[in-house]
Amino acid sequence: MKALYYMMEKAACSTVIIILIMGVMGLMGLEVCSRRWLKSLICFVFLAYLLVPFAAIASAEQAPNQVYDFEDGTVMEWQAGWGDALGTIGVSEDLNTNGNRYSLKVDTHYSNATQWQSAAIRVYPGGALGIYEKVEYDVYVPQSFPGILGLSTALNGGWQELNYSNHDIASASAETINGVSYAKIHKSVPIPQDALQSEFVIQLGKNMDLVYNGPLYLDNIEFTGRVIAPPPPADGVYLAKDAVLDGSGPSFTTAPAGGDDKYAGQGYISFFYGENNGTATFNVSVKDQGLYKLAVGYYAPYGEKETTILVNGSPNGSAKLPTPAAGEVVGEYAAGKILLQAGSNTITFARGWGYYGIEYIRLESDKAPADRVEAESGLITAIGDPNKDITIQSSKSGYSGTGYAWFKSDGALTLTYEAAADGLYDFAIGYAAPFGYKETNVFLNGQPSGKAVLNDESGNFVEKSAGKLLLKKGSNTIRFEPYWGWFYLDYVSFSPVTAVPKTHQVAKTLVNPNAIPEARALHNYLVDQYGKSIIAGQQTLSDAEWIYEQTGKYPALVSFDMMDYSPSRVEFGADSHEIEDMIEWAERGGLISLCWHWNAPKGLYNEPGKEWWRGFYTEFTTFDLQYALEHPDSEDYQLLLRDIDAISAQLKRLQDRNIPVLWRPLHEAEGGWFWWGAKGPEAAKQLYRLMYDRMTNVNGLNNLIWIWNSTSPAWYPGDDVVDIISTDVYNAEGDYSPSSNKYEDLVKLVNDKKLVTMPENGPIPDPDLLKLFGAHWSWFSTWTGDFIRDGQYNSAAHLDHVFNSDYVITLDELPDNWNAYGLPNTQASLSAALNDDGWINGDTAVTLTAASANPGAIVTKYAINGAAYADYAAPIAVQAEGTTTISYYSIDSAGQRESLKTLRVKIDKTAPTAQLLMSGLSVGDITQGDPLSFSLTSADALSGVAASELWLDDQPINSDQAIDSKALGIGTHDVRYAVTDAAGNITAKTASFEVKELRSNDVPGKPVLSDNNGHDTGLKDGSYTVTMNMWNGNNGTVFKLYENGILISTKRLTDGTTAAQTASSEIAGKKNGTYTYTCELSNPYGTTSCSPLVVVVKDASPGKAVLSNDNADGDGQYKVAMNMWWGTNATAYRLYENGKLIDTQQLQAATPNAQSAVTKVSGRAAGTYTYYCELVNDAGVTMSGTMKVVVKT
Repeated sequence: MKALYYMMEKAACSTVIIILIMGVMGLMGLEVCSRRWLKSLICFVFLAYLLVPFAAIASAEQAPNQVYDFEDGTVMEWQAGWGDALGTIGVSEDLNTNGNRYSLKVDTHYSNATQWQSAAIRVYPGGALGIYEKVEYDVYVPQSFPGILGLSTALNGGWQELNYSNHDIASASAETINGVSYAKIHKSVPIPQDALQSEFVIQLGKNMDLVYNGPLYLDNIEFTGRVIAPPPPADGVYLAKDAVLDGSGPSFTTAPAGGDDKYAGQGYISFFYGENNGTATFNVSVKDQGLYKLAVGYYAPYGEKETTILVNGSPNGSAKLPTPAAGEVVGEYAAGKILLQAGSNTITFARGWGYYGIEYIRLESDKAPADRVEAESGLITAIGDPNKDITIQSSKSGYSGTGYAWFKSDGALTLTYEAAADGLYDFAIGYAAPFGYKETNVFLNGQPSGKAVLNDESGNFVEKSAGKLLLKKGSNTIRFEPYWGWFYLDYVSFSPVTAVPKTHQVAKTLVNPNAIPEARALHNYLVDQYGKSIIAGQQTLSDAEWIYEQTGKYPALVSFDMMDYSPSRVEFGADSHEIEDMIEWAERGGLISLCWHWNAPKGLYNEPGKEWWRGFYTEFTTFDLQYALEHPDSEDYQLLLRDIDAISAQLKRLQDRNIPVLWRPLHEAEGGWFWWGAKGPEAAKQLYRLMYDRMTNVNGLNNLIWIWNSTSPAWYPGDDVVDIISTDVYNAEGDYSPSSNKYEDLVKLVNDKKLVTMPENGPIPDPDLLKLFGAHWSWFSTWTGDFIRDGQYNSAAHLDHVFNSDYVITLDELPDNWNAYGLPNTQASLSAALNDDGWINGDTAVTLTAASANPGAIVTKYAINGAAYADYAAPIAVQAEGTTTISYYSIDSAGQRESLKTLRVKIDKTAPTAQLLMSGLSVGDITQGDPLSFSLTSADALSGVAASELWLDDQPINSDQAIDSKALGIGTHDVRYAVTDAAGNITAKTASFEVKELRSNDVPGKPVLSDNNGHDTGLKDGSYTVTMNMWNGNNGTVFKLYENGILISTKRLTDGTTAAQTASSEIAGKKNGTYTYTCELSNPYGTTSCSPLVVVVKDASPGKAVLSNDNADGDGQYKVAMNMWWGTNATAYRLYENGKLIDTQQLQAATPNAQSAVTKVSGRAAGTYTYYCELVNDAGVTMSGTMKVVVKT
């Protein structure tokens, strides 16, 4: 009966539309179809469907919007629905503001009788709700509402919840209306196109203990009409009459061209007249992206012609239109294959050459037709629960065959396919997912074969590629289990895969133009490996060590987590050593991948079962991302920035070490289980872009390679902020399938322009299958714990197979220079080579030579000792002694920039200094038997001393080596040394000395000391001579003088026994005091000491000065004169006025002569001024007496 009704309505509406076309659309439409404009529109849509066989493309139409603003003072057909919290509904002026008087008031009564209570209201906008694209509405909740309001948007009549969200009213932003504070909730909810329900429901609920008796308000409810596009023609034919004409020349006509009487077709686009500059465009629609065969139906009464073809605005060559068969004026020409995108495309014709017409075009997919297995033909495995089991249904329109399988939460469906031959087959699934995103487990011939993602949420039946399956010839079973249930499975299809070599189009560029060279190099390496191998990865460093113990191989990549750096976790005492672990792994040459389980910035429940450490999950926080992003001045938004900055500070530690990071923030957002995905794709994308901008442009992080983690186009944040696209793959235990369907979804999402990777996985895909299926994942990274260690998800044999596969890159197989991979390489060479110690002892020049794998010019930049960079053009001269630092790098034609390199050129052109002492004295004659040693000391201020050599009479000796002077023999001897610095500079010298005959036969006679202190000037001023005399006896060969017990002089003497001996030592600069001198006179027989000599110094300090002045007139302008008439001279004079230093002068000492100095004084006011001075020398300070000067005027 329902089908009959629809057919009758179609027929009636067809009649109406024909009459409408005749000019009486409004009147007749209301009488025949319905009293409602909406049903008239539905009739029009069904009519368009009926007319498809007769028109290539019908014009798309949009259903009118339906608005409920209650401004007519009524509830506008809204009704009370159900719920134990529902009271009455009616219009209200409680929210009366300028331009908005009325709203819908819902009285509610929430109590603690049960935790879940609701109040549902409903409306019937008219007809199937699928004619609307979305519904938007506002809910006003008084802030006295004491908790969380659950808001459900749904369709009834086959219940279908479209959206559910929780709202913490107390923490929401407030809006005051007529003295009452309200939380305003705005909802925008898509409606599936195939929704047949006519009842729309808004349900206001609570699922917690709270009591509230009061109103909730709804307003501004608007249903947006959907643009309903007709489907492509069943036969693929698009007629000329529906083409869009542009410019002069082309026109549509049914009349024959001049001189022709044979044309009898339905019409053509005429290119017979005009200026040849017009075009005709066919708007076409295809289901799948791919190659399509294009045939052109044409009218050519004048013989062979040529037309120009453009596809989607781009030139696609030309097509010759051959002369039609004898007796004909029309023909059809196969114009080859064209590449079309899924959905809408344009095929445009321009004149080309000659006079002709275009009647139609025909499109046919170039893909071999697939074999289809209908779901209703399969074997259902049931558990006996009708609420969970799979059932065959046919109530939803749009399916193929005789029905579809409704998957709920349990059971299985097994289909059988007869493959014509062994090999890979493209595998597609026809399905509908009216209840949102779903997944199903797939088993091929009893073995796990991954998950199929059913992510078209339009609710319509669609076909989706599920990747590839490796089938055997003959019967194959494909079993489906509802991993994430409540979806409709219509059919599966298979078509043999034609092997086509895959060449990816991934450019070696990063979205951050300031990325550090190491990040660019890592990306270069990943691009070059893409499709050739897969890089082995593992979550946590400890699991990487475990893998090595099991397989003898380390993964090349280790994944880490910034979770415990989240400020809201740190506040509870969390700490982390992940950064230290990353640095350790990087130092071992490994790659680093990184995610962030971001604990919500605030709103943590922190109660049993909802502890603070679960705060990255949506259900364990009240943090509202949408609110934060919409209110940049709010605390919530500022907390987002705080958290991003905190993580940036940690990542900066890695950048400071030039460590690149594969950075995957906001992972698994589309699942909704993390708070950053709970508000849908727009909020998640906005947060991702905010993070990119903050980290890159504000915090200066340039070591990140940005990874997005979703297969859904609706969630993709944009090519300008994504370097690598990814998805996490958790197949069933032991399912080592390549997940080619998910891989191909990602390739399609980014048009094969970016790397595709699997940053998290359970079972590791089999490398052999990856190659066979062409699933070119860049890397995998197995999750921690049971996923890697329990032997179920990944068996020991499988791990050994993976990590020892030639297709899998492990740590030991990474190139040594991966952090410079693909970058230009600049080498520095010196005209004068460095020696083994890294020094040069002359001028040199530095030549920089750059090379790159990319053709084209290379620019090399250099700087000297931190100065500005300059372009390198010629060798750089280096002449200065010391270290000259030259920094340099090159940029090639592809924009690749190598890491900064540094060359330190060390030049030392100065020979070292050296001093040779002979028994502590300069080299000189000695007497047989005297103690003898040579001490060589050296220094070099630049390169340092590298070697010292010492020879006595051409025999090597050591410095400070004791030598028997008796054994040398009387006569002349040579001592020679050579000192070499690290740069190769040499200082060398030879000295001669004589060994004389010993005449003494006993210890020396007794020496006597004397001095001449005060003999020269009468002043005992600290400068004098101490003289030793040994008047009679055996001579000494060495004399030593001590002052207050300290050795101050050693002299070598000649043995002239029996003559007297004398030696003098000059003493200077002694301060006032008493000095006791003793001495020793030694020869090979022994030492004789002298009696002490006491010297008193009492005039070492300056003599006392006398001050005078010439201020006879007392006018404040005068001179102060200092005179020291006689005494030890000073070297400086200081004059003080009233205790303050006003003048200092340097004096020339010439003891005992007089000294004087004059200071000019001016501008003194009336008063008394007291002066004194100080005379200063090295021995002390002597102060004068005071002098007073009186200024009268």
